[in-house]
Amino acid sequence: MRLPCPETSIIKRFWDKIILVWSQLNFRNLSNYLTSFIKLF
Repeated sequence: MRLPCPETSIIKRFWDKIILVWSQLNFRNLSNYLTSFIKLF
């Protein structure tokens, strides 16, 4: 599937990068959050 204008492809590439970084950060934060959450109980 080709996107019509270059702006959308730049945005898409940018968004994919954000999602990639965010998922890696979020995965790390999620494990930290879970361990701290478990310690509460």
